[in-house]
Amino acid sequence: MSIQRLTRDAALALPLQALDSVNGAPRSATELQLPGREKAEFGIWESEPGRFQRTVEEGEIMVILSGYAVFTGTDGQRTEMAEGDTLMFPPMTKGEWVVEKKLRKLYVLL
Repeated sequence: MSIQRLTRDAALALPLQALDSVNGAPRSATELQLPGREKAEFGIWESEPGRFQRTVEEGEIMVILSGYAVFTGTDGQRTEMAEGDTLMFPPMTKGEWVVEKKLRKLYVLL
C-alpha cells in the first residue's frame, strides 16, 4: 500500500460527470482512489460563484475548506455551508447549489 497525498494547491482539473451548470465553473481539482475500495473516491473540489443542479448519486462526506454556498434539496431543505463545516449527503440527494463565495471542499464518495 502506498500513501496518497492531496496537496493544498492541487491543480489538476478533472471534469465532473453529470453536472448541469447554470453558470459558474465547478471542477474537481484532484481525485484519488482508495485501494481495495474502487467505488470509493476522494479529492479536492472547487467552484467559482454560480448556480447549478446536481444529483449526488453516491453518499458523500465533505469538509468545507473555504468559501460559502447554499444547497437546496428538491425537498426544499436549505443547507448553508462555510469554512470548517463537515456535511454528509445521502445517496441520490438532488438539488441546486448556489456558490456565493468561491468554494473549496475535501470530499469522500462512498
